[in-house]
Amino acid sequence: LVPRLLSLTLTSLTIFPLYHSVKLEFGSRAAFYSALSCCFCTLFIHPAAIAASEGINLFLLFSALYYGLSYRRSGRWVELIFAAGFALAST
Repeated sequence: LVPRLLSLTLTSLTIFPLYHSVKLEFGSRAAFYSALSCCFCTLFIHPAAIAASEGINLFLLFSALYYGLSYRRSGRWVELIFAAGFALAST
């Protein structure tokens, strides 16, 4: 039960780093439509339903992507460290 809840939670939370990553690069309208299409994509629904590790990896990779893009814009080292941490945790 716990692995399934963890997978469901983190797969659901994947929408937030995805939205903010797309918003940084393409704007809020594209971010809205990408998050909306994410709700219907089986890549996000299936791992959450069967407690697979892919959902957790998606969350970690999209978080690393977001912090990497944030670092590129702001130049703050903390964001680069978070990006590296999330990327290492996903492997």
